[in-house]
Amino acid sequence: MPRLSLAFLLCIAALPLLAQEPKEQAKDVKEAKEKVLKSLQGKWTVEKHVDRGEDLTKAFARLVVTVKDNTFKSGDKPKDSFTVELDPTQTPPTFDIIDGEKTQLGIYELKVDTLTFCVADAGAPRPKELSSTKESKTVLTVLKRPAK
Repeated sequence: MPRLSLAFLLCIAALPLLAQEPKEQAKDVKEAKEKVLKSLQGKWTVEKHVDRGEDLTKAFARLVVTVKDNTFKSGDKPKDSFTVELDPTQTPPTFDIIDGEKTQLGIYELKVDTLTFCVADAGAPRPKELSSTKESKTVLTVLKRPAK
């Protein structure tokens, strides 16, 4: 009977651990999402808004965005809100806007009381960086917690 190598035996012994890994990863992703969403709850003001390289910050300067659960709302009409799907475990973290039938792929950065996100047009590829140029077909938004 042939001898089993130590490496082979270690691989066999590790199989149950490897089988559990996707569940653990899913749990970690869920917990990370919940933590980020919890930190986003409440009111935010627009500090910067650039659409395809055009600075529209002045037009959005008085806008207040309220985040509740995973919904961002800036008014009373249905068109004034959207749902987000986050994945903080990605590099960079992803921020996808789901608005009815369309989804805009994006990325974000969260620093204490500043949320910066960049989303592409529906159907366009996910942005690689937090910027908006005329050619990029992206929108960059920076939200800040209002001063208390």
